[in-house]
Amino acid sequence: MPPGINAVIAAVNAPPAPFVPRRYHFAPGYALLLTGFGATQEHDGLASRIRRAAPPLFDLVSPMPYVGLQRLLDEANAWGLHAYEKGTYIENLSDEVIDVITEHLPGKNSPMSGAMFSRLDGAYSRVADDETAFGSGDGHVNGTTDYHEDRVRNSYGAAKYHRLAGIKAEYDPDNVFHLNANIRPAA
Repeated sequence: MPPGINAVIAAVNAPPAPFVPRRYHFAPGYALLLTGFGATQEHDGLASRIRRAAPPLFDLVSPMPYVGLQRLLDEANAWGLHAYEKGTYIENLSDEVIDVITEHLPGKNSPMSGAMFSRLDGAYSRVADDETAFGSGDGHVNGTTDYHEDRVRNSYGAAKYHRLAGIKAEYDPDNVFHLNANIRPAA
């Protein structure tokens, strides 16, 4: 895959969207979400290759502005929705992992639940682990709604959390920006 393309595999229920045939509305299945910022021709070629290799039941390929991409999951995650979210890292999307996912997906008890698998290669892999704030601990901090201090600390790992707490002490010593996955300013 070209380095400018990001892929996410999602185990979800099909939305009742206009591009989804009615018989698949709310049916559990898998989606391949590709995002890139390159030329339309490059993306069209990639989409064609994927369709030939793994023909989808339905698809939607469309250019969209960056803000549209950022809002893509807003409707399914509307304000006031009581939800639980958890994230973890899987070293390899092995056949065994795929078998567990495909075994349990049909038993989902809510069409709102799902699992998303993001690749962490490409640009992510080109930066040394100690040169980024991206955590390599207990799941990615953006993949959880549990913002307890120990969960946030574990998401980054002790060394990164300590470094980020020092940065926070310098730029936000009064902890004004604390209504998120808060990193307390170092003492």
